[in-house]
Amino acid sequence: MKKLSIYFLVFISLSGVLLSQDVKPFSKNAVYFEMFGPGILYSLNYEFRPVRPFSLRVGYSSWSMSTFFLFIDGWFRFQAFPVTASYLTGQANHSLEIGGGLVPMHIEIEGTDFFFGDEIDGSKTIFLGTGIFGYRYQPYKGAFVRAAITPLFNSNNLLIYGGVSIGYSF
Repeated sequence: MKKLSIYFLVFISLSGVLLSQDVKPFSKNAVYFEMFGPGILYSLNYEFRPVRPFSLRVGYSSWSMSTFFLFIDGWFRFQAFPVTASYLTGQANHSLEIGGGLVPMHIEIEGTDFFFGDEIDGSKTIFLGTGIFGYRYQPYKGAFVRAAITPLFNSNNLLIYGGVSIGYSF
């Protein structure tokens, strides 16, 4: 009986040590800049991780450019708000990221047609789906990077796209 008690105490002691090693800290918040991706040219993003393997992200992108290349003397304006959810799997700081979400976009164009002088003015709000499949290096706190394939799609079209991110997790 004494031998059984000793084995039991050793088992309880070791199981506490083993269980404590499974709990690894992770950053719950991150801010990052993404080049390309669902923001088309770029996006600024905030990410929240409620539990270790899941992340929720909201981003913002706004840019404009001359429409000279479209044979219109004017401006093209773009705004996007990527909203995604991801599942992260991997060891320690290295993860495979798989996810998806919705990207509401607002597009405006205004100007004058070069050939006929017609005024062009219009805007449209569209909603695209997006996916995420990529690699992420994210330490407990500090700088992180990720690279992912981020296709954009609607009911009629699919654009295979990608993005690279750099940011800070805290």
